[in-house]
Amino acid sequence: MIKVLMLSTDQKILEKGSAAQKRMLEYGELFKELHIVVFTTQPTTDNLQLTTNTWVYPTNTKWKPLYFRDAYKIGKDILSGSHDSDKSSGNSDYAITTQDPFETGLIGWLLKAKFGLPLQLQIHTDIFSPYFRQESLKNRIRVLLARFLLPRADGIRVVSERIKQSLISRVSYPASHISVLPISVDVKKIRNKKVKTDLRQKYPDRDFIILMASRLTKEKNIGLAIDAMKELLSAKRLTLTPLLLIVGDGPERSNLESRIKNYELWDSVKIENWTDDLASYYKTADIFLLTSNYEGYGRTAIEAMAAGLPVIMTDVGLAGELLVDDLDGAVVPVGDKKALAESISRLANNKEVTEGFIKESEKLINSLPEKSEYLASYKESLEILASSQKAKLCYVLPKYDPNDSTHFSYLRDFLKEISKSFDIFLVVEKGEIPPADLGYRKAKISRISLWPILRARFSGYRDFYIHYSFRAAFWASLVVRIFGGRVFYWNCGEPWKYRRNFLRELFEDSAYHLITFLVTGTESLAKQYANYYKIPLGKIKIMSNWINLDRIMNQESRIKKEELGIKEGTKILLFAHRLSKRKGAHYLPEIAKNLNPIIHDSLFVILVVGDGPEREEIELRIKNYELGNKVRFLGSIPNHRLPGYYSLADVFIMPSDEEGFPHVLLESMAAGTPFVASDVGSVKEIIPEAMQKYAVKAGDVLGFSDKINELLLKSPKELEHLGESLKDWVKRYDLPIVARKFTNLINNG
Repeated sequence: MIKVLMLSTDQKILEKGSAAQKRMLEYGELFKELHIVVFTTQPTTDNLQLTTNTWVYPTNTKWKPLYFRDAYKIGKDILSGSHDSDKSSGNSDYAITTQDPFETGLIGWLLKAKFGLPLQLQIHTDIFSPYFRQESLKNRIRVLLARFLLPRADGIRVVSERIKQSLISRVSYPASHISVLPISVDVKKIRNKKVKTDLRQKYPDRDFIILMASRLTKEKNIGLAIDAMKELLSAKRLTLTPLLLIVGDGPERSNLESRIKNYELWDSVKIENWTDDLASYYKTADIFLLTSNYEGYGRTAIEAMAAGLPVIMTDVGLAGELLVDDLDGAVVPVGDKKALAESISRLANNKEVTEGFIKESEKLINSLPEKSEYLASYKESLEILASSQKAKLCYVLPKYDPNDSTHFSYLRDFLKEISKSFDIFLVVEKGEIPPADLGYRKAKISRISLWPILRARFSGYRDFYIHYSFRAAFWASLVVRIFGGRVFYWNCGEPWKYRRNFLRELFEDSAYHLITFLVTGTESLAKQYANYYKIPLGKIKIMSNWINLDRIMNQESRIKKEELGIKEGTKILLFAHRLSKRKGAHYLPEIAKNLNPIIHDSLFVILVVGDGPEREEIELRIKNYELGNKVRFLGSIPNHRLPGYYSLADVFIMPSDEEGFPHVLLESMAAGTPFVASDVGSVKEIIPEAMQKYAVKAGDVLGFSDKINELLLKSPKELEHLGESLKDWVKRYDLPIVARKFTNLINNG
């Protein structure tokens, strides 16, 4: 069972025996614990423990604008455990639900951001109705606040299909995250209630009683009913003697009483105070009116129908969904006095119509869920929210380009895989937003990653995984230092081998000390990072690089020698990397020169895939060595096309001076292509025993050439066996396996 933190403005929850408090007691039975924070002004009461697992906390706020501060503080204390009876379980099994997407919703969102908990916003009225916005400046501000909060909620509970469709169209909120749960009506209680007050006896001179029951506020538009009564009486369209009986109280009462007086309707329109015996009124009236400008649902209409009372209502709330015009009731346009008057006249003068409405409404009422079903659905809505909640992760990419020739293109596959376990807020510093089918929830692109990182943090994302970008690591670290959270910074290389300018070195060194965890590829690299940057080993996590074997195995575009103008029998060597000194590209001319006398003049070619700052110098030296027919520069090729080149090659070569956990070796092994590589970084830790001797000291060009020749001299059977062993070895780095390790790293880090 889950624990629930509820934020409410309903002060009747504090009143012993009230319907609101009884409802909370019923909710309390559904959950392990229920904590209810109620916005109140001082002085109200102390905290109440209603049952062994249900508590109410009034804010007792001295000044209304401080509601936010006080409610947030109480909620924070509850979630931190100071009000919790079971402190050992922490707050991971909590869900937050708020009464509205306005004031309580804002506090709920702040607590969600603080604790990373699932948030459900409840909507009980039609907030996107134009009448709601026009009613006051306060409501216009509330709509703006709702537009901000709703996309940031993990689930939304609405009371009618009308509101659900409004959300989908106006906020583009996914339908799967919206639960329609109407307000519960205890039909049996209404039907079984004995009549204590008979309106026909109370008003014996009236033979047609029109009942209204609501709070007297602007949105209920009670004045519309009074105007319709004036028109009916003036036109003498009723054969009966009517009474419009309004039950309720509120800020509009004096205005309504003035209107009744001005129209001289004091005999035909009366206002009574609210009563707890409303069932008696329903059962002894003739029709029920609901004239609101907007509603979320319209519970009183259902209560009236349950009592066998025909209903006329404006086109709001449940109208059209439950109460269908001219089937089980009458629906009139909002604010239409003439249509309302005509409907009243029709029902008053046509008994067959009212009896038809009563008969059809009884069928509807009998189909409504009972209270036990309602409570079960309410419980389920929050349990699903909590159980389906993925861990939140903000993932920062330095670059995304679907045609990228670098290893960044492989992050597409990785993101899609980890999105099965994480709710991802994706930040891209350069390039474009990846396609939505990768499974992330949100994506932002910004060269200055601070702003989307802040946005992610205030959307409840506490964990940040930064891929290589030291700037993003720096900004994320500052954000979590202030607002809480963790930063995982992936860096896997030997950056200390190539010094940068002073400011970058200073900035990057600061990032290493601000982050929560450094993530790198192997134990040996972890020790080197710890030694160079003076980072405690306990602050460094190990996670291997990965390869999507499915994509390699299902590669459709096989490259053929004839497509490249290469003769059959020619041995192919492949270099696929940036043409820089760090990647050993400057050794290529000497490697080719040393191989030429060893291998017969026409039987080998080096295919160079990639581009970079050393290309011009390399091409010049190749030309000077008269090896133009031995080395072909293919330029940058999108990474997703490279498997075809690996499969074509006889030997892959990686003469790098600096590496971490080279992805190109995983690609080579996945294709079953043997390789010769420099013994740098973690190379020897990630390759099988059979390939250890092909890891050559960096810069040893002669040794490199000898090992290439050794592989080329192997028999086809030997090469086939070696290739199969490489394919088998690299399975340990397959994407799903590494993604599971990544999930464990973040969840248990």
